[in-house]
Amino acid sequence: MQQDVFDYLPVYRRLSGWFAFTDLLVFDALLDAQTASGTTGDVLEIGVMHGKSAFFLARKVEAGQELIVCDLFEMPPPGAANAAENAASYPGVTRAAFDRSAEQLAARPPRVLQLASALLGEHVDAGTVRFAHIDGGHLYPEVAADVALAERLLVAQDGWVAFDDIRTPHAPGVAAAVWPALARGPLEPVLITPTKLYAARQPDLTTRGRLQQRLLDYGLELEEQKVFDHVLLRVVEDLDTGPYRRPSTWRGARVTRGLGREELVQRLRGAAGRLTRLR
Repeated sequence: MQQDVFDYLPVYRRLSGWFAFTDLLVFDALLDAQTASGTTGDVLEIGVMHGKSAFFLARKVEAGQELIVCDLFEMPPPGAANAAENAASYPGVTRAAFDRSAEQLAARPPRVLQLASALLGEHVDAGTVRFAHIDGGHLYPEVAADVALAERLLVAQDGWVAFDDIRTPHAPGVAAAVWPALARGPLEPVLITPTKLYAARQPDLTTRGRLQQRLLDYGLELEEQKVFDHVLLRVVEDLDTGPYRRPSTWRGARVTRGLGREELVQRLRGAAGRLTRLR
């Protein structure tokens, strides 16, 4: 529900991390659409950093479902190239800091797996995940392995995955691994934002329709393109003025559950208009 976005904005503003405001809206719309369509399963995130996206996902997990987060935190990654990337991109990310934040900010505690994503298959059953957010290693071998993992773990019908950094110039391994996998299937490309690509395994048409309508209600402009004989929705105008920004003057305004569409869109645009760059 839209209320989740407004309730979460103070946390979104507080935490450092790379989680675009538009993708916050997509997460909200997609998980609600799945729930309305009757799609069930756990939610998985690979690569949590400080929890900026994970703690929002915790709000969207339904009763009987689980949020599973996977990260090495301060553990050394395998290989010199991975170690260099982690040292440059994720300084100061520790399990203890994440656990402290989770106690304060997560609506329900996640199951934390501190290990390499290559080992996730030993801890998560195949066909049990309805949504996966993959933002782990950015080198080609690791991304290719995470794509194959998502194919195994997602539910067979209406299982969705978000691949981060699909258009990031300094992480070409992501696009190199993801697009050929989508060309092969079974994952289908469905939506692309300035920072993430959303794909699905046999996406439910009702889920897709609800997702599209909610994004339009949020004021996003969508453009249809054709990729691998699938219709791909592209977010044309991100509500952010830049991909990684956060509200800095949010003052705790709340939305009533009966808020009309026009007022909702205006409030969201107002919040987005006050975004400032991350420190």
